Amino acid sequence: MIKYLVVILLMCNLMACTSEQNPREVGTNGAVAATETEDTTAESSKPMLENDLAKKNLRGKIESREVLVYEAKIKEGYVTNGAMKGGIKTTYNTFGNKVALVTYDEKKEVVSTWKYTYDDDNNLLEAAYSDEGVTRKTTYTYKDKKQLTTSDEYVNDKLVKQMTYTYDEAGNESENVASFVESKGKSKSKHAYDEKGLLRETNIYDEKEVLQLKQLYTYNEAGQEIQQSIFTGNNAPSYKRKSVYDAKGNKIKDAAFTGDGAVNPSDTYRYKYEYDENGNWTTKIRYNYNDVADQFIEQKITYSK
Repeated sequence: MIKYLVVILLMCNLMACTSEQNPREVGTNGAVAATETEDTTAESSKPMLENDLAKKNLRGKIESREVLVYEAKIKEGYVTNGAMKGGIKTTYNTFGNKVALVTYDEKKEVVSTWKYTYDDDNNLLEAAYSDEGVTRKTTYTYKDKKQLTTSDEYVNDKLVKQMTYTYDEAGNESENVASFVESKGKSKSKHAYDEKGLLRETNIYDEKEVLQLKQLYTYNEAGQEIQQSIFTGNNAPSYKRKSVYDAKGNKIKDAAFTGDGAVNPSDTYRYKYEYDENGNWTTKIRYNYNDVADQFIEQKITYSK
């Protein structure tokens, strides 16, 4: 079963996601199966301006991609793949949006599956998840065929959460409200954007409208997010992440900091890539804070003919 990491859930809430949006897919051994946030439903409730391939910085006409994660090992002076830890295979439609996603464990046995259904305008209508013991489904409704207005989440066919979304004049999601059926609790997220439409600030409130968390976003000239800063409800610094990208738009450094500004070694990495002729990475090596390779990742892409 997919194990949802607390930090990832926190980041998902900050990004106004539903509970299964953007989890890290992991095998039964808990290994993150891509070292990237592998989205499983709609990444945003804004109108779909780019497809899932573009969101992953992938180029060309792609039918599917398989990402396999291994322990890194040194062989004859080179970093290569060691023991397998897990993986993900994603299949895409002709519009570049995912229609199926399968996660593997270290034996490459299926752990979980996702299936995605779209309407004639290529809006996501349903995301359905299943593993050995749980079925999860989220349904989506839209206004004017593009703007997501509500989503309903079910676990084992039982409604557990409902989301509503509102937008500013530019079409950016300005607010979403989550209503939890069993607890009857609510939470609210409010978003602010710059003139380019880039998300700059997210504030999360509890059901009493008390601020719980604030996150600020900084971008480079290419529109890539280079810093996330998280603050508590009383505006105390809690967490910061800084990122650096290569010329192809892939992250080559990811540094995490505590609230007092100290580097968090356990969550700070750099990455090295090899690319195919289409400019998509084929191997990705992760190095930890001590600059030791600790993860070797393969991406096998099947292109449309």
